[in-house]
Amino acid sequence: MSSERADYNEIAEVYDQARRADKPHLEWWYARLAEAGGLGPGKRLIDLGCGTGRFTIPLAERTGCEALGLDKSEEMLARAREKDAQGRVSWLLQDLEALELEAESYDCALVSLMMHHIEDHLAVFRGVHRILRPGGVFLIRQGTLEQILNDAMHRFFPETIGVDLARTPLRMEIEQ
Repeated sequence: MSSERADYNEIAEVYDQARRADKPHLEWWYARLAEAGGLGPGKRLIDLGCGTGRFTIPLAERTGCEALGLDKSEEMLARAREKDAQGRVSWLLQDLEALELEAESYDCALVSLMMHHIEDHLAVFRGVHRILRPGGVFLIRQGTLEQILNDAMHRFFPETIGVDLARTPLRMEIEQ
């Protein structure tokens, strides 16, 4: 993995501006994640690396589940709290590679576009396994190296391939 990392405390203020609210696209994802995670009233969701709550807040609002957004950037969490006008989500400053949460306390764990930011995948997977209730679901939303190398960004900006070769996992690595 690359040692160069984005400082999310520095970019939190403009983070959402670079990610437009593509409603049909996002609505599709919200529906898929809610269904795959079995989310609904009485269920507990944890969004690991939640950023500004782009998935956490809508999933909590649409499903009625109890949600916790966890991130290691205080500034990203501050933006999430601002967006969470109804106070539907609990927000926690913590590194997902060192989860300090009660065992068997969540029905669904979500990691969305975070695999390339994780140094110790095994630590995260062990932590998620520990905090999920029996029968709990671990959802990984991630483009793999095979999927992204021919996308528009990499075709138009080929210099980004080097960055992503160093930080983006192969599908086989995620599955293992």
